Amino acid sequence: MSYDFDVIVIGAGPAGMAAAIRCRWVKTARAIPASVLLLDPAGLGGLARIGTINLTGPAFHFEGPELMEKLFPDIERFEIPLLNEAALGFRREEPYWIVRTPARELSCLSVVLATGVRRLTDEADAFAAHKMSILAGGYERAAERFIAWSREHTGQRLVLIGGEPLTESLHLFQIFDEDRNTITGFYEPRQRITGLRIVDDTLVITYEEGGETREVHCDKAMLDYHSLLQAPPSPAILPAALRDMAGYSRIGPQGDPAYPGLFAAGDCTGFPSMSLRAMAQGAEAGFNAYRHAYEYKFGQPPSLFAFYVLGDRPPLTASELPEIDPGIHQPIGLSRHSRFPAHPLTDSGEDQLVSHELVPADSALLAQELAEKIATVHRR
Repeated sequence: MSYDFDVIVIGAGPAGMAAAIRCRWVKTARAIPASVLLLDPAGLGGLARIGTINLTGPAFHFEGPELMEKLFPDIERFEIPLLNEAALGFRREEPYWIVRTPARELSCLSVVLATGVRRLTDEADAFAAHKMSILAGGYERAAERFIAWSREHTGQRLVLIGGEPLTESLHLFQIFDEDRNTITGFYEPRQRITGLRIVDDTLVITYEEGGETREVHCDKAMLDYHSLLQAPPSPAILPAALRDMAGYSRIGPQGDPAYPGLFAAGDCTGFPSMSLRAMAQGAEAGFNAYRHAYEYKFGQPPSLFAFYVLGDRPPLTASELPEIDPGIHQPIGLSRHSRFPAHPLTDSGEDQLVSHELVPADSALLAQELAEKIATVHRR
């Protein structure tokens, strides 16, 4: 059986992008990059497209678009395809993972879950139009933001979007509002948002509930991330055995031997979190996903480091790369730059297919680079 990608990353926020880049960015010439697919109905960026991203503290932060400017070029450079579809679930069919979307099933050797605490759709557009905001930073601060909004508006239709624990805060907000506005609750994942659009200055929320597609019209929506963090809806695609008591993924960046090839990173693994932690976990999960796929294909660990234990150094000539079985997967390029063939889901790599066999020029290049790296080790 052939498969579609070496690694599928579910979620294209900071954690997912870091994982995908790490799978494609191999830092020694002897290593072979993996083929990767990013899967996210909201496109690239995740929550980083909304508001300010604090990496370590208030003195070191980016506006969302600023952080994306750092990550998007690598996604393009390594020709990582993005499929704008939601993952509905996944299952193990030894030795592969099968990821299911509304339109297809995709097979891979490794999966990285980077879903955050909820699946995004068109939230970034709603935020840009000032039709949506986030209640975060603690319930006291959230209450202050809500009260400020309530005092400035009358006759508005407000939808609070959160998890099941939203009920209590919704009741308090309705008391604070004193019937100035109409306030209703929207509970995920019981009600799953599938799209947001603005029609005649009205925010239209399309959602699924009980197998039916419905709509609700409002003037404003607020995302209550406190209740979402208490009961995250995104990891609901996980089997119960893979969720902890709070509903988060208990599979982390290092995975679990009982579920080979499955890894997780970012907010879906627990809270509190921030972009710095999410990206670090994503890079770690991407490395482990890459390693699992490589070991399956070639029967040996990947050579990703230029530092060797004394006595175990390779010779100063390029070693022969493992054979690739074309019956299992398509060959991918040897360069650190993307040279793998185009996949049916993307135009990436068009006319860039190369043989997995080394040509003389590549052999000379690999030998030279390997010798330089080993010489560097000796100097240190």
